[in-house]
Amino acid sequence: MPKDYIPMKLKKALEFLGPEYVMKVIDLEKCGYRDLGDGYDIEISGLSDKRKKLSCSVYLWKKDHGYTIIHHRHDISSYSHLKKVLDDYADNKEAYLEQYNDQRRAERNYLAVIV
Repeated sequence: MPKDYIPMKLKKALEFLGPEYVMKVIDLEKCGYRDLGDGYDIEISGLSDKRKKLSCSVYLWKKDHGYTIIHHRHDISSYSHLKKVLDDYADNKEAYLEQYNDQRRAERNYLAVIV
């Protein structure tokens, strides 16, 4: 398979989503990718398999001393739903980061009690 080969579902998704989204190899998988330009990235995974049915996952990453997944959604089964999720992440990334940070603070303050 040529190095520049783009799987059909990924190619269709990139055409549907427009030029902001490109193919990028992440963890040895050809994924959809968008650098939001402000310390956030979006990854679309699951578009490289040969199954006809669309089922993908989207990850919102924060770049800060490495990469951290701050939110994710799975089992996205249509290109219109995918676009809706991606637009939501792009528009509300700071709210997702705040939600992630609140969750991390709550986990650090968690005290297990043995009864």
